[in-house]
Amino acid sequence: MGLECWPGHYCEQGSPIPVFCPNGTFQPSSAQSTCLTCDPGFYCNLAAGVAITTPANCTMGYYCPAGSSLPTPCPVGTY
Repeated sequence: MGLECWPGHYCEQGSPIPVFCPNGTFQPSSAQSTCLTCDPGFYCNLAAGVAITTPANCTMGYYCPAGSSLPTPCPVGTY
């Protein structure tokens, strides 16, 4: 009997332990074998070892394409 795969993690078949979703992805549900890619306008960052269950809104003055792990500053002259 293995551990339940927690939100913010993924568990491939036969995996003995849950694995954190990598930067740029998240998982809101338990018992999943993959993580979801962060949508445009959001970012997902595995900071301080905290599982990513909900994407963060991109900060004003920055942009976040799909799969962002951190906001990127807007170039000079853009917003």
